[in-house]
Amino acid sequence: MLTTTTKFFKISLLIILCFWASFGSAQKYKDMMDDVKYNVYDVIEEGKAYFKNRDKHINSIKRANE
Repeated sequence: MLTTTTKFFKISLLIILCFWASFGSAQKYKDMMDDVKYNVYDVIEEGKAYFKNRDKHINSIKRANE
């Protein structure tokens, strides 16, 4: 049976790894903007994919204020 400290360590490690994985590729489009091997259309598509589910709330607020 695992001790409480071991369980806490494993859960903490899992949470840290999840955050690290999500932030590692979260804003790939920003890195692509500075790299000359990507063209503008690839960067735009990556940006659209990044913001696909992130800016819906902001757009609804803008529409409500118009």
